[in-house]
Amino acid sequence: MKKVSAKQLLAIAVSCLALAGCGGGGSGTTQPVAPGGSGNSGTQQPGGLGGSGNGGTPTQPTPSVMSFSTYLYSDTTDVNVPVITVYIDGKPVTLLADTGASGLIVNQSAVNIPNSDVNSSYTFTATFGDGSSVTGIMASATVCVNPSITNSCIVMPIGLITSGSNNDFQKIGTQGDFGLDSGINSMDIGFNSFGSSIFGYSYATYLAQQYGINSYTLSFYPLSNTFYANVSATTPIGQITFGMYNGNSSTLIPYSTDFLAGLPDTTGVFASSTSSYTDSVFFDTGSNFNFLSTSVLQTEIPNFSQTASEGACANYGWPNGIVNGSFVLSYTLQNYNQNYSTTFTTEPSLSFCQNNPIPNLIIGTTIDNGSGVFGLEDFGLPEMLRHTFTWVLNGGLVEYINITP
Repeated sequence: MKKVSAKQLLAIAVSCLALAGCGGGGSGTTQPVAPGGSGNSGTQQPGGLGGSGNGGTPTQPTPSVMSFSTYLYSDTTDVNVPVITVYIDGKPVTLLADTGASGLIVNQSAVNIPNSDVNSSYTFTATFGDGSSVTGIMASATVCVNPSITNSCIVMPIGLITSGSNNDFQKIGTQGDFGLDSGINSMDIGFNSFGSSIFGYSYATYLAQQYGINSYTLSFYPLSNTFYANVSATTPIGQITFGMYNGNSSTLIPYSTDFLAGLPDTTGVFASSTSSYTDSVFFDTGSNFNFLSTSVLQTEIPNFSQTASEGACANYGWPNGIVNGSFVLSYTLQNYNQNYSTTFTTEPSLSFCQNNPIPNLIIGTTIDNGSGVFGLEDFGLPEMLRHTFTWVLNGGLVEYINITP
């Protein structure tokens, strides 16, 4: 997940003039609709999203749209880092599978982009929630999840990383970030010296435009030790499937762009027997912990104290601020028809930390993040591993999510 600068907000505002759905989710009986017809918008943004470009007539994708899947894996050098192999101009590259950001950025050294497809006069800067940042230049490339499947390949803008401070894409086994948020919180918004911009949307946004695909589902396999596992780099931890949403519309949770936060989110309620707290929530596989605000923890944990309720495992390699194990936390997401509620238990316990090295996958790990991530509650991979998530798009941008169980 990344921060959005004032300059990027201006580019986002301009891009929203050409994108259906930027104004937020519908109300009442609004249902997901198919992407609009094709348009003629050049290379800087996808044409035909909700009738953009030359105003193409919206068309309904046919039921024969082919779905396709690919595996998700775990990075083995850190905890809770999901990765995906993506082919960029034919070269396989390992990227962070990140539902907390949009767009695609990759180390320039990891790919072979012809000079004719590099827009070096357009530069971008992406700053992430942990304060690290990368800079680079824009390019155009053919991006495939599976090169043998034609409708998994699209030509799209990407960001080529040329430098960075505290660049995680050099410290861990990934070469960049595959943004799966399908919002307007893009990592690769390139500007030139005249103020013109190239806006890189998510891979799925371009799939919606070109092939009529309107959803994708992330599902995770059960962990071998119930709440944790150590898996090899070649063992799948789940899969992502792109296709058409055919589920129950009454279970969809509104999940559209929050312009104050700069990313898609939804409303969550955190309650105890004596009080409740409401805040915006987003789901972010790019975060390797749940980053919750102190307000949530104070609401849900009886007699919560940062001294007594946190940090028991900090002396065993875990970060400061990690919430102690065995607290049961709950949240409810508001829906038009029926609310979605679930609970989880914080991990790890002190005894686990004392007797086990840090695994590369673990459920329930939660950090007290003060005021939250940019003022929001960030459920990272430790919570998402327990569920199956479907992103449902409207005009190429996410409008709803579905969560099971």
